[in-house]
Amino acid sequence: MRKISNDYMDDLQNKKGILRPILEKVQKDHTLLFTIRENYINVYYRGGNILRLRELHKNSYQAKFDENYGRFGQVVPILPSIISNRREAEIWADSIPKLKVTMDEYFVVNKKSEREYQQLVAHENNLSSISKESEYFITDIEYSPPGYRNRFDMLAIHWPASKRKSTKHCRPAIIELKYGASSVKSGKSGLIKHLKDIETLINDKNSYNDLIHSLENQFDQLSQLDLIKFIKFENYQAMRIVTRKPEVILILANYNPRSQQLLHVLNDPEFQTYSKSPIFDLKFFIASFSGYGLHSQCMFTLTEFLKIVEFFGL
Repeated sequence: MRKISNDYMDDLQNKKGILRPILEKVQKDHTLLFTIRENYINVYYRGGNILRLRELHKNSYQAKFDENYGRFGQVVPILPSIISNRREAEIWADSIPKLKVTMDEYFVVNKKSEREYQQLVAHENNLSSISKESEYFITDIEYSPPGYRNRFDMLAIHWPASKRKSTKHCRPAIIELKYGASSVKSGKSGLIKHLKDIETLINDKNSYNDLIHSLENQFDQLSQLDLIKFIKFENYQAMRIVTRKPEVILILANYNPRSQQLLHVLNDPEFQTYSKSPIFDLKFFIASFSGYGLHSQCMFTLTEFLKIVEFFGL
């Protein structure tokens, strides 16, 4: 289950906590994305892991930057591998701009467009100036269930704006983002493969229960850290998902309108069976004019989406 301990939370939240400088850096820098794992956190920059911070024991954390980002000769600062006091956390927080430069140079050679867009979607809906209007809150990216090799792009909670006076109307959402026309084709990373993997996950009772509990815990801990912004109703206590049937949302970013690939996939009989799945509701995201703010009115069924695709001749 993805959550961090009370001691870990205290070291982040408490103004005198040893990890407070790192939290404040993330809160002030919206190019960074803070994600909660099991007993550790990842901080992402441009979709890449700029800091992994694992709890070893009380007031002691293993800190790691992925040194693969320096393999093309970029300079990687020497940083404490263990954070056990506030000064060591400050050194990490102060070094983030240098680590960003290292990663920028790496991404010139190795572009990660899909992951960058994942992070953009998370920021738009969790922390941007329109996040309080959003109806989907991103709790995780690159979710890999225990015992699975597959990764799912994003987990979210769908909380309709008209029903914000309680959490009993919240439901899970599993989001897959595809960047460019080539990403929607069949194959090991195609849309049909992703839907098969999601179906397998939902049918695995233990793994799906773990996903639900992770969603709830991540939402609550991120909101306590002021990393998800929403208007709390009176007597709000904790996020609890009652409607367990998830939405499976496909976001197609920068699709080439001259490509026929999408229409080919959408008309595939195997793909169309998933639009009638009894265990999830398949939806397609259409931007509200432009941007990645997620709203109920922006989600379309396969039948509705096909009409839009055919109208524009995609």
